Amino acid sequence: MLEAIRQIIQAFDVTSRRLMSDFGVTSTQLNCLAAIEEEPDSTAREVADRIHVGTSTLVGVIDRLEEKDLITRRRDSADRRRVLLRSTAAGQELLDRAPSPLGDMLHREFRRLPEEEQRSLADAVGRVADLVSSSDS
Repeated sequence: MLEAIRQIIQAFDVTSRRLMSDFGVTSTQLNCLAAIEEEPDSTAREVADRIHVGTSTLVGVIDRLEEKDLITRRRDSADRRRVLLRSTAAGQELLDRAPSPLGDMLHREFRRLPEEEQRSLADAVGRVADLVSSSDS
C-alpha cells in the first residue's frame, strides 16, 4: 500500500515539474487558475475549498499567479472586505494551452470503471485518507 501511495505522489510530482518546465506553473497553480476560471469572482476561501488546499497555502499560490499576470484581485464593491479573483486573458490562454492536470485524467479513467469497483476504490482510498488524517491529530 505504501508503495502505491509513493507511486501516486511521484506521478503528481512528475506532472507538476513538467507543467513548471513547459508552462511556468505548478499543478496546484494550474488547478487554482482553473477553479478561478470556472467560478469568476470567487474568494480565496472558496477556491481553497474547491481545490482542497488550506487558505494559507492558497495565498502564496494566488500571489504567484498574480505576479505572472494570470489572475487579478479586486475588492468587492458591495463588501470591501471581500477580495474577488478573476483570470486574465493570459490566464485563460494558459488554460487553453496547458494539459489537463493529472487529477482530471484520473477522474476520467476512474469513471470508466464499473460502478461497484468505483465504490470499492473510493471507500478504500477514503479509509487510507482518514488513517493518514487521524495520525496528524
